[in-house]
Amino acid sequence: MKGKPMKPAFDVFELSVTWAQQHSDLFLWASEATTSTNAEAKSTLLPIDKDQGLFLARHQTQGRGRGTHSWLDAGEGSALLSTWVFRLRQSPRHVTAPLFGLSLFNAARRTWNNLPFSLKAPNDLLLNGKKIGGLLIESLNHGPDYFVLVGLGVNVFAVPAGVEEASAIASSEGVGDALSVNEWQDFLNHLYQDFLTASEFCVEDNLHEHNRNELMRALNSNPHLHSPIIDVSASGDLIFAEKKISWQDL
Repeated sequence: MKGKPMKPAFDVFELSVTWAQQHSDLFLWASEATTSTNAEAKSTLLPIDKDQGLFLARHQTQGRGRGTHSWLDAGEGSALLSTWVFRLRQSPRHVTAPLFGLSLFNAARRTWNNLPFSLKAPNDLLLNGKKIGGLLIESLNHGPDYFVLVGLGVNVFAVPAGVEEASAIASSEGVGDALSVNEWQDFLNHLYQDFLTASEFCVEDNLHEHNRNELMRALNSNPHLHSPIIDVSASGDLIFAEKKISWQDL
């Protein structure tokens, strides 16, 4: 199946919208096409009675990655194109990006525990060493409230043309046509709960020891890592035998 287009077993956009509609605490914005879900989230934010929101699109014309990178989608209904928004009472701290990256990894592992997921700092989810998901985390302040915006793209059934370093969940051996509606709903359930937890802890100055150990395990699972990470500091620094790198500098 490697390299071959996968006929979607379901429409990722439609199923994700249906899932969100079942969560009354979640503000939902959905569109067939938009420039980017992060841009829409920044201009809309959340109504006063909601502290969480999900912005979904079937297709993005200007999907954004980190820095100057773009995020491409392979075809309508084959990928998750989303931005998750959380209202905070304090400014998010520098531990925000590692916390949400770990949450994405954990949600994927709990849903498909037989697949070799790993993390590549600062924002990539890998499967079999290839990128299947990416995060774009932004924050802003509006009046007394702070917001963290978690842009998330996941290749579910297909990979954008010409992107050799990418893969899709359904392209992995042992998944394929068997990827089910229930699995996708389970993934969204895990992801939402883990993102909620990350939004609670991202206002703290330091990572808890458990999260530091989990991050180190997820990052060291990356088959392309040149040398092992021997520790993750409380502030999110990656510590190698010969150097220390801040997450924000990656």
